[in-house]
Amino acid sequence: MHQKEPVIPLVTLIACLALLPCAAFAAGPHQHDLRWVSSTPLDDLPSAYLAESPDHGFEAWIAPDGVRARAVDGAWQVGLTLVAFGRDGAMKEAAPAGVEARGNRAEFHRGSLTEWYVNDERGLEQGFTLEERPTGAGAGELVLALELTGDLMPLVAGNGRRLDMLRPGHPLPVLHYSGLTVVDAEGLELPARLELTAGTESGGRQLRIVVADADAVYPVTVDPLLTTAIWSSSESDDTGDVAWGDWDGDGDLDLAVGNRDQANRVYENDGLGQPSSLTPVWTSADTDDTASVAWGDWDGDGDLDLAAGNNGQPNRVYENDGLGQPGSLSSVWTSVDTDSTMSVAWGDWDGDGDLDLAAGNWSGANRVYSNDGLGQPGSLTPVWTSTDTGDTFSVAWGDWDGDGDLDLAAGNAPGANQVYSNDGLGQPGSLVAIWTSADTDGTSSVAWGDWDGDGDLDLAAGNNVAHRVYDNDGLGQAGSLTSIWTSAYADHTLSVAWGDWDGDGDLDLATGNYSDPNRVYSNDGLGQPGSLTSAWASADTDLTRSVAWGDWEGDGDLDLAAGNPNGQPNRLYSNVGGTLTSVWTSGDSDQTNNVAWGDWDGDGDLDLAAGNSWGANRVYENDGLGQPGSLTLVWTSAVVNRTTSFAWGDWDGDGDLDLAEGNWGEPDLV
Repeated sequence: MHQKEPVIPLVTLIACLALLPCAAFAAGPHQHDLRWVSSTPLDDLPSAYLAESPDHGFEAWIAPDGVRARAVDGAWQVGLTLVAFGRDGAMKEAAPAGVEARGNRAEFHRGSLTEWYVNDERGLEQGFTLEERPTGAGAGELVLALELTGDLMPLVAGNGRRLDMLRPGHPLPVLHYSGLTVVDAEGLELPARLELTAGTESGGRQLRIVVADADAVYPVTVDPLLTTAIWSSSESDDTGDVAWGDWDGDGDLDLAVGNRDQANRVYENDGLGQPSSLTPVWTSADTDDTASVAWGDWDGDGDLDLAAGNNGQPNRVYENDGLGQPGSLSSVWTSVDTDSTMSVAWGDWDGDGDLDLAAGNWSGANRVYSNDGLGQPGSLTPVWTSTDTGDTFSVAWGDWDGDGDLDLAAGNAPGANQVYSNDGLGQPGSLVAIWTSADTDGTSSVAWGDWDGDGDLDLAAGNNVAHRVYDNDGLGQAGSLTSIWTSAYADHTLSVAWGDWDGDGDLDLATGNYSDPNRVYSNDGLGQPGSLTSAWASADTDLTRSVAWGDWEGDGDLDLAAGNPNGQPNRLYSNVGGTLTSVWTSGDSDQTNNVAWGDWDGDGDLDLAAGNSWGANRVYENDGLGQPGSLTLVWTSAVVNRTTSFAWGDWDGDGDLDLAEGNWGEPDLV
C-alpha cells in the first residue's frame, strides 16, 4: 500500500485518546513506526498496520474498521471500532475509510471525519478530527460512539475521563483508555466525559465520548491525560527526599529530587500528564549527600527557590531566575558549616516578610540562617546556633508562646528535646533554648497540637520508650512546657498523629508502635495529667512505622490506617462509636514505611497509598461502602523500589491526585 504524508485539515475537532497499560515503563529504544502486515493472529483481521509497544506489554493492529490491541503474551484482547458520530437523534454512521500512513502515524478518512493513530513511547494514541460542526435537532452534545469488544471488563474512572479495563478475576487494570481534556480554538476548556452503555448486537459494549460543544469555537481539540504510573526517571539515584513545587510558574507542579552523593534534579512538568511530561531540566553541579529539600521564595521575586540540606557537606540554596530553563537554578548560597543536616524548613522567624532557613542537624548544633531580603549569596547569614549538639531527627516551626512569631521545636534521639523560643528581634540571640525536656527518651517524631483547647500549642513526642505530651501553659517561659502526661506503656513509637477520633472537639493521640500494639489515647478535654487515657490498643503487635487518621467510610469520624513492614499486612481500623475495629487487612505483606490517605479517583472518599521498601508501592481504592472489602488493591507499581518518601499532588492539573515516590537507589516515579 502506498504511504504518503498525512493530510491535516485546517479546521478540526480532535478527539484523541490513548491506550496505555496500567504498569507503564520508561520508554526504551524500540521501533514506533507502523508496519503493514499481510496476516495477523486475529481471526477477524486478515491484514492491518502493526503497532508494536513492547515496553507497554501489548501490540496493536490498526485497520479501517478500528484497532485491536492484545497483550504480548496473549492473555487479553480488546477492540475499538468507531460506529457513529453526531448528536443523539441525528447520529451519522462512520463511512468507509481510505488510508494514509507514514512513520508512526496512520489516518483513515471518513468524509468529514478523520480517524488517526500515533504510536510512540506513550502507547497507542487514537484520535478523531472532525472538520465540521455536526448538525442536529436541539442543543445536544457531540457524541462519538465506539463499539468495545474483547475479554476485558471496562470501568469508567477518573470522573469520567478514563476507562480502566480489567481482566475478570484480577483486581488491577491492564489497559487504560485515558482521560479527556477538551479545549476549543479560543482556549476554552469544554466539559467532556466517557460513558458506557449496554451491549451491542455483536456482543460488545458501546463507549461514548461526549463533548458539550454548544459554546465552542471550532476547531476543538480533545486530548488525553494519561494517568497511572506513567513516568519513570531515567536516572537511578539514591534519593533522600522529593518535593513538589511550581518552579517555572506555569500553574502545574514540578518535581525536585534530593539525592545522596549524587546530583540533585528538577523534573519539569509540561502539564500534559504524559510519560514525557516530567523532563529533567536541571541537574546540580554539585553531588552532595542531600537528605532534605524544600521549595521557598527566598528572594521574594515571586518564584520558588530550592533549599538543600546536606549530610556532611554545606547546605545550599539554588536561586530561580524565573525563566524555567535548564540554567534557571543557580547555587547562590552555600553554608559555611558542614553539618549532618537531616531536615530543613523555611519560615519567617524574624517577621520581616522573607523566608529564613532552619536546619536540624544530627550530631551537631541546629542552626537558623537569617534572610536579609536581598536575595544575594550573602543574604542567608547564620545568625543562630543552638548551644546544644543533640542528634536532631525532626524540627517543626510553631508559635508556641502566642506572640506572633515562629518558635522552633527539635526532636532528638538520643538526648533531650528542645524548644527554642523566638523573642521576635531576629538577632543571634533571638532563639533561646527556653525549654529542654527533663527526659532523654530517644524521640523519633514530634507534633504540635492544642491538646487542652486553651488556644496554645502543646507538644507530643513519640519515643523509643514511653511517649509524652508536654503541656503549654501559655506563658512562653522556661517552665511553660511541662511533661504533663506520660504513657503507661513503654512502646517503641515511630509515628504519632493528633486527631479528634471521638468527635468531642479535642485532640486525641494515635501512636504507631514497632513490635507493640498500636494505641489511641483518648482526651477527656480536661487538659490534666490523666486527661489522655489509653482507650484502644490493637489486638495485633505489628512493626508499625506509620499511622494516619482519615474518614475512610465518610461517616464523620476518624478511622486509623497503619503501615507495617517486615512481611506484615497493612491494616485499617474502623471507628464505630468511639471503638476501633480491624476491618481490613491488605492481602500483601510488604515493607511499608509510610501510609497516606488521598482521594485519588475523585469520587469523594479517601483511598490509601502505601510506600514500601523492597517491594512495589500500592494504592488501595475505596468503594465508599465502608465494609471490610471496601479497600481494593487497584494499583501496584511496575517496579520494586526502596521507597523512602512519597507525596500526593495534582501533577497533571486534571483535578485528581497523583503520587510521587522518592526511592533509594532507583528511579523516582510519578
